[in-house]
Amino acid sequence: MSKVSATRTPKKDATGGLPRWNLKDLYSGPDARALNADLGWAEKEAKKFRAAYEGRLARLDGKGLGGAIARYEKLAERLQRIMSYAHLRYVTDLSNPRTGAYFQTM
Repeated sequence: MSKVSATRTPKKDATGGLPRWNLKDLYSGPDARALNADLGWAEKEAKKFRAAYEGRLARLDGKGLGGAIARYEKLAERLQRIMSYAHLRYVTDLSNPRTGAYFQTM
């Protein structure tokens, strides 16, 4: 009679062993100081941008328009980082209502 090993084979998780994103490359967590600082900066910068350029873009010369575009791109990049973090955090834990609520606040 042969002996059967008593060890169990490890269970695969629901993802089938797919890789997981390391979101710490973006922010250390949903309450991270860096994330809160970026949110605050983006809000202030968006208000400043609007005050500086609303209704004035057509009158800008090339240098002025280039400056406006550069400023807009800087703001857009920061917002994209924030939204990428929020979205990736959400899609990696769809069954968690708190994660969904967090994403909706962005």
